[in-house]
Amino acid sequence: EPGSTGQGIGFGSWEKPILTYEDEEVTISITEEKEGAIPEGTTLSVTSVQKDTTEYTEVEEKLHQKAEDEEYSIAGFLAYDITLTDKDGNKIEPDGNVKVTMEYKKGVSPEDWPLY
Repeated sequence: EPGSTGQGIGFGSWEKPILTYEDEEVTISITEEKEGAIPEGTTLSVTSVQKDTTEYTEVEEKLHQKAEDEEYSIAGFLAYDITLTDKDGNKIEPDGNVKVTMEYKKGVSPEDWPLY
């Protein structure tokens, strides 16, 4: 929950920093799971990855390979490029101690997608 507090590892607790992006389709939140994982002043930007782009094709190939390896099928997917930027404008990679949550505002199924 945005604004909720969490117990830190060690002494006391800290307010878990949360970065949020929202548009008409999705709300994406990034929460710090370990104190210091998201540097102060970090901003979040999100871009929808469109079909028929190299980035979309790369994601599609990875998803289908994983599905094949783990013996399940994929009906379809939505892809987003999620970027964290430090206070100086440099792209940063969190150290893995963050949680990314995506909440879709309405159910989307492959039948709802336009065919190309």
